[in-house]
Amino acid sequence: LLLKNKANVNPKNAQGETPLDTVAQDWNAQIQGIVQVVGTILQLKIDAEQVKAGRPKVAELLRKQGGKPATELK
Repeated sequence: LLLKNKANVNPKNAQGETPLDTVAQDWNAQIQGIVQVVGTILQLKIDAEQVKAGRPKVAELLRKQGGKPATELK
């Protein structure tokens, strides 16, 4: 929905990372914990394995829409 409405695919977070930087990181315990916390806050049952499997697909979609790692941006 955001991409369809021309959302910026390269905003940086407080750590200077773009969405592509974030989604392209290797899956680890910290990311799994964040997924679980978000699910708890939103009161949703989230399948962490499905999230893990979908991350490469999201990264590819971001790349196709002009997403870049922060190191490639000015």
